[in-house]
Amino acid sequence: MTTIFPSINATLRVVCRFAVTEIGLDYYRHCQVMVEEAEAAEGAIQSAKWEPQGIIKVTCPPGVGALGANAMIADFIALYPKVLVHLESTNREVDPLSDGVDIALRVRFPPAKGRRSRRQTAGKQRSTTGCAPKLGAGL
Repeated sequence: MTTIFPSINATLRVVCRFAVTEIGLDYYRHCQVMVEEAEAAEGAIQSAKWEPQGIIKVTCPPGVGALGANAMIADFIALYPKVLVHLESTNREVDPLSDGVDIALRVRFPPAKGRRSRRQTAGKQRSTTGCAPKLGAGL
């Protein structure tokens, strides 16, 4: 400490004894408070990082919601209670950037062109048609 403040004598050294002066003790107390505050600030940042939180805006067609998206979102909310999910169930065309949507689930055949967003394929499904034998006999 004498190199930081050469004009202040923070310690007193006698041949067999070491003692901290009043100014040295006062300096130590201030430093101790600074360390505690820095640790508290770091703890606040770390606690915010550990658990997802905030608002996610999701949109999907009603059919996609009924086929499992609603259940997945409910599971997600149960896992991360600090996340608030705003779900819009709509068939209208959505532009995630201009509509302020974080996740847009859509089913398109073929995929929409000219979009400014990233398209991720969740899976492939072959389209089939079925009917009762009596109905199909007349086709």
